[in-house]
Formats: sequence, structure tokens, C-alpha cells
Amino acid sequence: MKAIANLKLEAPAGTRFKYSDVGFIVLGELIHRISGKHVDVFAVERNFRPLAMTNTGYKPRPPSIDWTAPTGLRNKEIIRGEVHDPRAFAMGGVAGHAGLFSTADDMAKYCKMLLHDGELDGVRIMSKESVKRFTEPHDVPPKGQR
Repeated sequence: MKAIANLKLEAPAGTRFKYSDVGFIVLGELIHRISGKHVDVFAVERNFRPLAMTNTGYKPRPPSIDWTAPTGLRNKEIIRGEVHDPRAFAMGGVAGHAGLFSTADDMAKYCKMLLHDGELDGVRIMSKESVKRFTEPHDVPPKGQR
């Protein structure tokens, strides 16, 4: 987190968009600091288990590892069931930006929850407003500041 805090902005805030995994690493740290739980445990408790997403998680183990797609090469060996992202790998395979494995069936449940404004089969995991903010387009920079 100290290294992230020392990163320099590439452009003034709100003037340019560029994807960066750093923001999601910080989100994972915020989840840990606020909830006291690491992002993998928090995600299972607050998202995957309530939505009955039984084949979604970090660091899959047998037999789940059998359905994971190869994620790349490490030391000339095909890796399967391990994150390929170097930062997430250095963080033990669990990070806010990479390392999550799932199936199409589980992703369909998550998408259906989004299509139903944060609720699936009577279980709400997001407010309607959160889903709206999560899925609506955002201009960067905001209109009027160009």
C-alpha cells in the first residue's frame, strides 16, 4: 500500500480514464480494513454464497481446478487454477483486480442479479442505485469540463 500511495498521477484527477489494477487492489485493501475480512472471504459471504454461486472463488482446489481454463505460462509450465497476473500472484493469488475463477452458470446468476436491479431469487446483494451507478456510462472528463 505504501508503494501504491507513492505512485504519481499520470493526469489530473477526473480528466482522463485509463484502466489500472491499482484501484482494485486498493478496493480489496479497503474491504479488508473496513470488514476485517480478506476480499476472498468477503466476496463469498456477501456475493457468491447468497447468489448460490458455488463454483466461483479464488484459488480453486480439486475437483474445481479441473474445470478451470489454463491462465498462462509460468516457468515454461502451463498454469491452471492460479492467477496469471504478476501482482495478484505476488499477493498470494487473491487480489481485488485478479484471481477470481468462475463458471458460465455462476456468471449467468450474477448477470441475472444485475438485470434484476441487485436481487436474485429474493436475495438482494446490491441496492438498485448501486446497480445503476455500476452499469451506467460515465464520461471522463465529465461533461462541461472538457
